[in-house]
Amino acid sequence: MLVLYKMSKKSRKQRERKRIVFKEHVKQNVKPLSAEQTKAKQFSRQVRKDSLEYLVNWKEHKDQWKFQKTRQIWLVKNMYNVERVPVKHFKLMKKYIKSMPEGPLKEKILAEALSMIEDKTKIKMDDIEQSLIDNTPPGQEKIAIKDRIIETKLKRAGKIAKALSKE
Repeated sequence: MLVLYKMSKKSRKQRERKRIVFKEHVKQNVKPLSAEQTKAKQFSRQVRKDSLEYLVNWKEHKDQWKFQKTRQIWLVKNMYNVERVPVKHFKLMKKYIKSMPEGPLKEKILAEALSMIEDKTKIKMDDIEQSLIDNTPPGQEKIAIKDRIIETKLKRAGKIAKALSKE
């Protein structure tokens, strides 16, 4: 004998909510993040926060400030990205770079800025910028976003080159 059980109202609502959430994920083609991806994302946020704090401490608390190579490397690698180094921090970044002692890193920064200004094809998109471009529907909007990113990087490269070439 086959007995069918009627689902409770609560169970039906829960099942319906799960189905709706699943449909939304499929529509957006968004895959839920794995535990490793979530940890990596949190870690990168923390690194960004620590690096920007390092820069602010350099400016405001020089007596307590301590040189940290990893923070400096992160800042130099990400200084052209507006998402990672906001405008107010970029102003500090220019001063920080200008105050750096003469050496290969400072020369590399200047050479990179000058090469970006001379040849736009040498401008590299990082993962955040590339995903922004990729997730935009094809057409004029996609081209406009890419041009805006390149223009911002060129402006920043020009400011860095100007700051370092005045010395």
